[in-house]
Amino acid sequence: MFAGNTNTGQGIATGLKQAGKEGKVQVAAFDAEPDEIASLKAGTLQVLVAQDPAAIGKEAVDQLADAFEGNSVQKSIGTNMVAITKANMNQPEVSKYFYKSGC
Repeated sequence: MFAGNTNTGQGIATGLKQAGKEGKVQVAAFDAEPDEIASLKAGTLQVLVAQDPAAIGKEAVDQLADAFEGNSVQKSIGTNMVAITKANMNQPEVSKYFYKSGC
């Protein structure tokens, strides 16, 4: 299965837990918020595809500042993504993509 956003990832994980099907259905989910990370650790989700929220926020602020200053802004900006698995989730270059619930 593929969950295209955080809410769907959480919903699939909850449904699999309630049905006793954890690990029996392979699930890839988009995003990497705390509940999805917990489900990855538990083996309910097998891979999370995450963007770099800090870089996205920095780009947004930089573009806004440029716009306020009358400078040109980019029409489209890409973002880095990473596939997070149970095997690589503790690597600093991967865990930096975890979404934070607070500062």
